Amino acid sequence: MDKKDLYKKFGLEEPGHTPPDGVRREILGRIHDTLGFREKKVRRFRPALVAASLALVAGGVGATWLLSRRPATAETVAVPAGQVRHIILPDSSEVWLNAATRLTYGEDFRQNREVFLEDGEAFFKVRHDTTAPFVVHAGVIQTRVLGTTFRVKAYRELSNIRVSVVSGKVAVREGNKPLAILGKDQEITYSKTDRKTVETRVEAEETVQWQSGNVVLRSVSFEDIALAIGKAYDVTLVFDRETFSRCESSLVFNTHQSLTEVLDLLRDIQGINYHIQGKEVSISGTGCH
Repeated sequence: MDKKDLYKKFGLEEPGHTPPDGVRREILGRIHDTLGFREKKVRRFRPALVAASLALVAGGVGATWLLSRRPATAETVAVPAGQVRHIILPDSSEVWLNAATRLTYGEDFRQNREVFLEDGEAFFKVRHDTTAPFVVHAGVIQTRVLGTTFRVKAYRELSNIRVSVVSGKVAVREGNKPLAILGKDQEITYSKTDRKTVETRVEAEETVQWQSGNVVLRSVSFEDIALAIGKAYDVTLVFDRETFSRCESSLVFNTHQSLTEVLDLLRDIQGINYHIQGKEVSISGTGCH
């Protein structure tokens, strides 16, 4: 479908000019938000803005993922904070969903093995099928496999998306742009802010031990640690992001431990102070320099 067909489909006239960069960025931001396969909301957009959005899509700005096949009818699995869930997909592939995770897949999944990680973290054990690749969509990132075990971490609150391979190989892309071919114990971290990637060696099996209640975080940002604690114990950690933006630490805990025990560990490692009030934990400290 070309640009003119897109305008015709939505009953819009094609604009005679390209929107300026500022408008283009705003439109892209809105597209990123609204194509996240969230609950449907009724919104009214100005025709000019919709037209400009279509122009960007037709012009090839992230065309592959922007126009990815959204399931007309979908199955959604939502796991609340403080819980972990194991599911079996229609093709017999297995998925473990971490706390506060939302996963969607179409009713035609047997013919089209695509899942959409709308929010959260998931570990996939994919049934091998050379005729039908298995694809995980997480924001602008797509991970494609034939049969392997890997995890995708894509919480909306975090500034990055991570893909780690426990066994086999996966191909990671951003729209039409190949990012990496990863093998066992390799991980790619994609920055949502500057769209840069970093590949590292990891003990991939450690990254998915949350399935059994063991949370292992190695050399991660403070926001990663705060989010992991918050999701595991269904609380919100409030802290000054600028103060802790340069902090990188490691933390290992078990979800059978109490929240205060885990926060005491974090205090010893990071030198923070904390105060618990209901479901909110206030964090203070000098951060890292």
